[in-house]
Amino acid sequence: MLRVGTKSVDFHVVCARGERTLNERQFNILMGIFSACSADYWEFISPGTFVGFFLSSGKGRAHAHDLYVTVTELKKMMPDYESVHAGRSAGIGP
Repeated sequence: MLRVGTKSVDFHVVCARGERTLNERQFNILMGIFSACSADYWEFISPGTFVGFFLSSGKGRAHAHDLYVTVTELKKMMPDYESVHAGRSAGIGP
């Protein structure tokens, strides 16, 4: 749960991380996926981690799920993404 002033905000987080440093192609594809995922905020954290944050209100939960599934399916379809792992979590309100 993120606290903004006196208000609490529930959110979902999706992370994609490479076991090794991402090559240029992997980086560009993951950057495209994260920039198109409708996250409320996303960021690339060196050396190979993308993190997307989604507010739970509205379609945020569905967008977080879609991003997680997309990264997971990418690993299955393209062997050079086997070393990329996806994870997700949710903030819990009081």
